[in-house]
Amino acid sequence: MLTVEALKPLLLHSDGYVRDTVVRCLRDAWARDVELVPTILAACRRFGFAANNTALHAWVRFPLESPVFEDIVATRAALGPGKLGQCVGELLVKGPVDLLRDHGDRLCREGLLSPQQAKTMSRRIEAAGLSAAELWDALVTFARRAENAREPWKLDWAYVEVLVEALSRQDFPGAKAVCERLADPGVENSFLELVLVDLAGACKMREAVPELVHRLHTDDDWMPQRARDALVRIGDVDAIRLIREGYPSSGFGFRMMATEVLEGLRRPESEDAMIALLEGEPDLAIRTTLCYALCRLFSPRGVELARKQVADGYDRMMVELEDEILVVADVLGLTIPEDADWRRQREHDEQRRERRRNEMARPLGEWTVKDSEASLLFNPREEDDALAPVTSGGKIGRNEPCPCGSGKKYKRCCGGT
Repeated sequence: MLTVEALKPLLLHSDGYVRDTVVRCLRDAWARDVELVPTILAACRRFGFAANNTALHAWVRFPLESPVFEDIVATRAALGPGKLGQCVGELLVKGPVDLLRDHGDRLCREGLLSPQQAKTMSRRIEAAGLSAAELWDALVTFARRAENAREPWKLDWAYVEVLVEALSRQDFPGAKAVCERLADPGVENSFLELVLVDLAGACKMREAVPELVHRLHTDDDWMPQRARDALVRIGDVDAIRLIREGYPSSGFGFRMMATEVLEGLRRPESEDAMIALLEGEPDLAIRTTLCYALCRLFSPRGVELARKQVADGYDRMMVELEDEILVVADVLGLTIPEDADWRRQREHDEQRRERRRNEMARPLGEWTVKDSEASLLFNPREEDDALAPVTSGGKIGRNEPCPCGSGKKYKRCCGGT
């Protein structure tokens, strides 16, 4: 398998499929290498910003350091209005707080930040000046407000991220206190529980790993994903042991989310675990996810298992395994018998999608009755908007069909961008 360090140069690969796959792997692993942002910027200048749309949506999770800050500012100014420029603005507001204090007024004056981005920047600057006790009180207050809200997912959860980030730089409330609260039955199924999970991940609290693994069992769309992210950010190998112990007797939801944890941890132990779990897994959707995760580790052993799964049949609503295998084969220099056939199919699928996009871009008066079939799969958009992932004002389940019409699950499509 390939480590994060080995994946980094592949951000400059000439094949866009490889670049997109690699940046998603790094994003899902919460990679913190300071060279990632400069490398993505170099890829954008070499291949074009639109050709690196996936990376521009993912790089907000990577650290932005002082040396490249002014370069990002200049890039944002050069791109002007539009979705690509907005993606660069999202990265700017995640930069070092000291730099935002010094340059925030200029960023706003020159129109380089949207109103929401300017608000996030102001909140980060303000939060950095609060004491640990004040930050904790703000988090608890938000959690209580969410408990009383009719549609809590419509609240500004980005504010929680700001508070957690600021609090993670301080010693309060501490790992012991967080773990004790997580172990308290009274906190289960509350929004304070979500806050505690986020804080445990941001602070890399190894002591919280057992409680976080336990929360992978939760039957909703929020908690398992947040527990998954926290476990990956902590990066403790003990999570792999606990997952393997609990996997055989656990339900579908746990087994599915546990696979994502193992993938994100990117350790030899997680590769061994997924191969062992695949051997005894009866559910086709989870077998598909395990094969997909092994491909994302760039595992030669995983390629062979995924090829066998393709031959036996897999859940195509989850992912196109052939495409994932091709990317791994290209990077690792593997030769597979299906190579030519799968590449022809991939090119055919791309051409078909492009034709549908072009059809939907025509004025309504030029549509025919036959064209109405395509409207079930694609919505007309402006050219710039087509670069952005589909979003929704409501809450979309990660395992629901993606509203973009791709046929894949939301988490494997626009929900994973």
